[in-house]
Amino acid sequence: MGPLAYHFLKKISSLPPANTTEDSEIYSPIIPDESDILKGYSSYIVYGLGDKKPERRKKVLIIGAGTSGLCAGYELNKSGFEVEILEASSRVGGRVKTFRDPIFAPGLHGEGGAMRIPSNHFLTMGYINKFGLPLFPFEMENKFIYLRGLGKTLTYAQFNQMLKSRDPTLLALFPGLREEEKGKTCDDLWDEAVAPVYELFAKYYQDNPKNLATAYKEVTQAFDKYTLRTFLSDFARWSPDAINLYDLGNAHVVFENGFIESWKDSFLSSNQGGESAKMQQLQGGMDTLPLCFIRDRTIDTNTLIDKIRFGARVTHIEETSDGVTSDSRSSIKLTYDTQAGQRSVVGDWLIIAIPYTALRVITRSKPFSPLKELAIRTVRYVEVTKVLLQYRERWWKKEFEKEGQGTDGGVVTDLPIRYTMFPREADSDMARASDRGVVMAAYTFEQDATILGSMSPANRALQAARDLDTIFGDANSLPLLEASAAQVFPSDELAGGSAFTYFAPMQKSMFLEDMCRAEWDKRVFFAGEQASYTHGWIQGAFEAGLRCAAELYGEATSGILPS
Repeated sequence: MGPLAYHFLKKISSLPPANTTEDSEIYSPIIPDESDILKGYSSYIVYGLGDKKPERRKKVLIIGAGTSGLCAGYELNKSGFEVEILEASSRVGGRVKTFRDPIFAPGLHGEGGAMRIPSNHFLTMGYINKFGLPLFPFEMENKFIYLRGLGKTLTYAQFNQMLKSRDPTLLALFPGLREEEKGKTCDDLWDEAVAPVYELFAKYYQDNPKNLATAYKEVTQAFDKYTLRTFLSDFARWSPDAINLYDLGNAHVVFENGFIESWKDSFLSSNQGGESAKMQQLQGGMDTLPLCFIRDRTIDTNTLIDKIRFGARVTHIEETSDGVTSDSRSSIKLTYDTQAGQRSVVGDWLIIAIPYTALRVITRSKPFSPLKELAIRTVRYVEVTKVLLQYRERWWKKEFEKEGQGTDGGVVTDLPIRYTMFPREADSDMARASDRGVVMAAYTFEQDATILGSMSPANRALQAARDLDTIFGDANSLPLLEASAAQVFPSDELAGGSAFTYFAPMQKSMFLEDMCRAEWDKRVFFAGEQASYTHGWIQGAFEAGLRCAAELYGEATSGILPS
């Protein structure tokens, strides 16, 4: 997001600009997230779902102990329901996965899944504040770029200056750029392309947050038909080389995303947007958040520590007349596999809190609605592979400092690793405790993720380390390499081979409303980040989990007077 987008958003945002002027290159705010419509959900975190209690301790079954299932179970347990969570693995958190000892040296950790939190993700921040977890900033700025065609490493500022000055060596890599596309940075090109989208949003949002839903509805109706690629090629009329430049000059560009998904998260693909997002991370690792839902009973009487059945892989969902219900409706029976054989459990309600890619292999006694079944089969997920490397010394600090780039930040490249994030130095407990460091050496999507993911662990680590050695040849980093880990979502069976949902064109318009709707006479509810406005973030998982908890609570307590 660059200056042009800023001028549009300055008119419509409810947040005042921070440290900006009319001509500033760095600015805040960012466009409000669609989940802002649901800010009332924050009250559930603070005050609970309500004062009513179910007439008897009705049983809620939950498939999946990721963040969505955990928050739904936690709030329902707190409200007097009997909760049982079936989790196929031996841990909680789902796609929040932190690697630590014994993979990395004591005191070190790295993130295989979720790794950062935008400051406006109010539900995630609500639970972080509730549990008293310490945060510190996440460095988003890209400091360097390496392109094979140039054969040298540039600071990102040098790269932008070469684009602005129409440097012939750089432009030779993109010979098909049109004249009007030259002399502009990637952010400049993006801002011009999306200006009509911001104008449409501003027309309906104006200065009234009550119009947020209408503004997003209008943008969705106008632009949901595009992928990111077809928006740039067909609507913005970019040349193929401009599209290639935008891809190679940024991290997190996934062209087959539905355009409106990429537009909402465009700060991830901007060298300036991270400033306005004010990203943060958890001091002790991202898994400290889901672990708070299973704290010791002496610390939290609402803990789920004894409410989870680990190693329970659900294989079948069934509506049955046998079971625990006292009304005329059927109960829900789950069949699941354990190391000791097949087992079953019956409950009044069910919340499904796993990705559709994992739900796809669970059989059902009868189908859900036709549109829900179609969504389960076709909603688009993104493959991701991350490679984490532990070094004996944080060698990159010297490389950053000698170029005046601080001590940390991002590196964009067309090498197989694609995107590297060196960990923040300031305010980090890990940096204070040791000279060692863990680098997110590769963060790759789709085909790049499959390529790295198909390698053996040793070859994958060596590929990432050698790519970094190519980018920073003077650092002599290879002898300092000590350990590695990787999260290969394409081969993660429990995640269904996927990292997160990003809708394809028209999938939001066609599916989202039905994805959030309960089934089987409101006995089965659907959580998971896919059934939210905020795909790919913990915020979306909490949003969907709290929605399910609140709707189920309302069903169970209707007609009951407050206690």
